[in-house]
Amino acid sequence: WREAGRGDSKAAPKLLHEFMRDGIDLHAQLVASARNLLGVLDESYPGMKDFYFPGKLSHVTFRLLRYDGYDLYDETGKLVVEENAQVAKPHFDRGGVTLQAYSSAPGFWYQDFHNRGPGKPKFYPEHGPGKSQMFFGVQHRVAYGSKDNINDLYHGVDKIFDTSELRMPVRTAAIAFIDTPTYDLSITSLDTQPDRADTENLNI
Repeated sequence: WREAGRGDSKAAPKLLHEFMRDGIDLHAQLVASARNLLGVLDESYPGMKDFYFPGKLSHVTFRLLRYDGYDLYDETGKLVVEENAQVAKPHFDRGGVTLQAYSSAPGFWYQDFHNRGPGKPKFYPEHGPGKSQMFFGVQHRVAYGSKDNINDLYHGVDKIFDTSELRMPVRTAAIAFIDTPTYDLSITSLDTQPDRADTENLNI
C-alpha cells in the first residue's frame, strides 16, 4: 500500500486511507505481540514460536469488527431486542492462535472444553481498554493432538445490554488470527462447529 504510493492517492475515500494507515500499524503491533506471547510459551512448548513464525514468515489476519448501535425500544416503549440473543454462533476458531486485543463492550463468552454446549456455564472475560484475550484454535489441536494440555477455546458472542439505556451501544473488536504459514492442516467447518445440528452444511 505504502510502497506502491497508494497511501498518497486522492482517488480513495478518506475513511479508507485512515483505515489502511491505522490498520497497517495495528496489524504490525498485533504481530509483534503474538510473537512475544508465543516466545513465552515456547519455553514450555519448544518449537511453538517457530511453528507459527518460522524465520520472518507469518500468516496473521487482522479483523476489525464493528456492530452498529440501534434502538432497544420501539415508539411505544416496548423492548424489541432479545436479551442474551446470539450475535456469533458457538464455535472453535479454525486457526492456531487468536488474539482478541480489544473489545469495547461485553458479549464475548467461552465455555470449558469438556463442559460445553447449551445450558452449560458461560464465562465472560473483562472487556475495554487494557483487557485482552489470547486463546487457541483447532489448528493447535490438530498439530499438537487432542490430549495436549492446551485445549482450543469454545466461544461465541451474545447481546448483553443495560435495559435502562435506550440504545444498544456500538461494539468494536480488534482481533488477530495467527495461522502457521507453512502447513495446510485441512481444517473445515465440521471441525470448528461440531455441536451444530446441520452438520451436512459444514463440510467446507
